[in-house]
Amino acid sequence: MNLGVYTKQKVESLPLGSLSISITGSNYWTVADRVQRLADTISLLVGDASIRARIPDCALLRLIIVSSDVQGELAHWQTQLERALSMTKNQEGVTGGKCLLWGTGDPEATYAIIIIAEKVGLALVRDEESPGISPRALLVHELAHIHDDYRYLKAFGRTEPPLNND
Repeated sequence: MNLGVYTKQKVESLPLGSLSISITGSNYWTVADRVQRLADTISLLVGDASIRARIPDCALLRLIIVSSDVQGELAHWQTQLERALSMTKNQEGVTGGKCLLWGTGDPEATYAIIIIAEKVGLALVRDEESPGISPRALLVHELAHIHDDYRYLKAFGRTEPPLNND
């Protein structure tokens, strides 16, 4: 668990199979029990054997960032990765989660991060599932994107995957 700012180089120093969690946001996280519950919940979910059987490439995930400013965090990472600044929005508002993957295609040199909104992290800590927010489903959805993006990288090389409006 780290409350500092991660960089591309810092993520690339994390070994394959390791998972770090970074929290930026409110003072809610200063209570150690909440941080540990979040870390435990995320670790159990990412390590779940049935998820790994269906999404084997989720082992590429090195970092999960919980942020009160998803747009700002995404802009930070798009700059780190020298990508165009963009973010998907929908009718309900700003995206609750986003994954980014980069690297060579070799598992040891391919890296993935997931950025989730603080409200999603809070729902994980509180073990809340509701029609409006399903934090576990959001994380599994982002893990599936990692798998898809990795397969795309392996098949087509380092080009940006197509977006919905392409």
